[in-house]
This record gives sequence, structure tokens and C-alpha cells, in this order.
Amino acid sequence: DLEELWANNNLFGDFSNLKRLKPLKRLHTVYFEANPWCSNSRYVSILREYLPNLRQIDGVILRWA
Repeated sequence: DLEELWANNNLFGDFSNLKRLKPLKRLHTVYFEANPWCSNSRYVSILREYLPNLRQIDGVILRWA
């Protein structure tokens, strides 16, 4: 199973596309820097909603409250 996804510098702008990644339960690291959706102020929160197993986003280790 996929554990890391590096997809920097693409044209991802629609968060609904993340639904396709939901079945990847072992996915813990994503790199989406320089995509249009990164400018959304809720970017990290939305990623965490779609992909609750994430531990790292764009090189930043997540701290769970």
C-alpha cells in the first residue's frame, strides 16, 4: 500500500479529488506544495478531514491535539 505521495507543482484545486485517496489507509505523508488548493486557509484541516491517518503534510510533522 502507498505510504507517501509526492505531487508538488500540479494543478490540484478541488478537494473532492481527495476521496480517491481515502482507501489508502497506510498513506501517512503527502507533499502537495505549489498546488492551487494550498492557498486555501483551511488546506491542512481539509487534508486531515479527508485523510485522518496523515502524519506529515508538505514536510511538516502534524501534532495532534
